[in-house]
Amino acid sequence: MDKEERVRKTCADQVAEIAKVSSVDKQAESLFAVYYRFLKDPTSKLVRGTAFQNIGPFIGAFKKGSQIDSKIVDFYVNTTEASQNKEVCYHASFNFPAFVYVFGSDEWPRF
Repeated sequence: MDKEERVRKTCADQVAEIAKVSSVDKQAESLFAVYYRFLKDPTSKLVRGTAFQNIGPFIGAFKKGSQIDSKIVDFYVNTTEASQNKEVCYHASFNFPAFVYVFGSDEWPRF
């Protein structure tokens, strides 16, 4: 693991905490862009995995009715549906309540 990978992994670990203390109304677009880059990191499976593990706390940092970037939601849904990996399924189920909390029970079938 190179230095940059460690930094990106640590950032992917902490971005949900940053979102919790940020003015999400003003910073949402920037936070979504940064988080999506972690989810799609082209060189590090560790960074991508860390971002996926923390997707629930990240989504949960946003208030109900917030406009969550659809790329992040689609990534979660598509990754979950396409994977047979037990770790991916575990993290998807662990993070599922955050999506229901933010989007509401009417959106349950979407996830």
